[in-house]
Amino acid sequence: MDRKLGQPDVEFHVRHEGDQDAAPLLALAAAQGGTQEPGAGPAADDCATGEGGLLLVAYVNRRPTGCGGYRQFAADPAGETVEITRMYVVPGSQLAGLARLILAELEGAAEEDGYRRVAVRIGHGRRAARALFEITGYRPWPVGSDAGAPVYAKNLPPPEETLVTGSP
Repeated sequence: MDRKLGQPDVEFHVRHEGDQDAAPLLALAAAQGGTQEPGAGPAADDCATGEGGLLLVAYVNRRPTGCGGYRQFAADPAGETVEITRMYVVPGSQLAGLARLILAELEGAAEEDGYRRVAVRIGHGRRAARALFEITGYRPWPVGSDAGAPVYAKNLPPPEETLVTGSP
């Protein structure tokens, strides 16, 4: 999935954890805690290696500037939910709205992959992350929450149904 958004200087590319552009961003995300507190949930390399996972790298002016991934949310036995993992934006790009663009791209990819909900664990003290997710429609969700990292979730639009017309 290579996409260009309305802004010609921002592109998203699917990458693997070992990719030369993805690995440094994932290391920075892990050091900062990403969207999770350190130690809360699987390691960074779990976002795209399992079934239903994806890792995107955001490029601004052809430079890797942010990343985000998702994987199936283990606390949803129906398998309809993905969990956002390791969202990270390099300093200096954080106020430019790149995190919101990464999140929108991840949500769109999850919808295309047939998921119905997106969840994220947000550790205590991560006010900026919490604000981003609340502004974009995420609400507290008791499924999979614990004292260290409450879960926020957002329902994706239902799949469009094809109407069949004609005589029975």
